[in-house]
Amino acid sequence: MGRLRRSTGYDTKKNIVETLESTVSITRSRLCQIKSTSTAHLHMTIMLRDTLIPEPPMFRPKFPPQDLTSFVL
Repeated sequence: MGRLRRSTGYDTKKNIVETLESTVSITRSRLCQIKSTSTAHLHMTIMLRDTLIPEPPMFRPKFPPQDLTSFVL
């Protein structure tokens, strides 16, 4: 059987630094995705808010007047 190698202080620091760098990289990537999506949603909201309907609807339904005394309570 092989002997287990004891971790030195340098190896531990190296592992911590690599883990931290990986975490920072993943966090940056995710924040870029969030920023991109947020920007797209903001631009879509602004576009929809500023969009004018060019004319009123062509058909607006009209209902005959109802007799209010015919309702049963």
